[in-house]
Amino acid sequence: MISTSVYLLRDFFRSHRYFAPMFSYAAFVAWMYMVVPNPVLESYSTSATLLFAVTGWLTLNLLRTESPVQGQLTVLHAGSRIRYEAARLLAAFLLTAAMSVLALLLPVLRGAFVHRPSGLELASGLYAHLSLSLVMILLVWLLSFTGRNYLDILLSLIFVLAASLGGKGIEQWLPQVLRPVAWLIPPVFRVNDALFNQPTYSTPHYLGLLAAPALYALILAAAGFWRLGRRPHS
Repeated sequence: MISTSVYLLRDFFRSHRYFAPMFSYAAFVAWMYMVVPNPVLESYSTSATLLFAVTGWLTLNLLRTESPVQGQLTVLHAGSRIRYEAARLLAAFLLTAAMSVLALLLPVLRGAFVHRPSGLELASGLYAHLSLSLVMILLVWLLSFTGRNYLDILLSLIFVLAASLGGKGIEQWLPQVLRPVAWLIPPVFRVNDALFNQPTYSTPHYLGLLAAPALYALILAAAGFWRLGRRPHS
């Protein structure tokens, strides 16, 4: 699977489809810290939210790099459809992991924070970036099963992004009995809530909010691989 992921990444880099989303993200992170000092967790919340958005663009480009014929050949090389799809997910996650490390360390190295981040703040920041990007990777991956064209999926992702950013308002707008429905919304707003209000929250409540994207990603991955397992010759 790792060798397949490496092959997919090499093919992706040759296509140059990585450049616009990755450069845009790096440029935004650099711009964020032109003015100093900045709060730690609030800044990580902003860069993690942007990474969530950019990951949709990046993953969609990655999954569309291979032609259908080339994709079938890669499936044969990988040994099964499931291993091929897992390799595609790993390739996307490696890209976003590199971007997460950039967002985590650039402000530290520049001395752009109001204080030197603690180990907990660094761990929270890294987790926020990785978990939210993984949620978006899995959302794009599931949408790719629908066979819709690039523009249709991109428009769907814009809708998902809008709902994710406005999730807290949507949750508060819903009647009390319907508020559990808000758990269907990608939990970007829950992570933002945790990072912005960490000093005022108890440890269990803080960790509970941060656990939301991991649980969301687990459900998406289970749904995707269950669907693949039901396909003939998968």
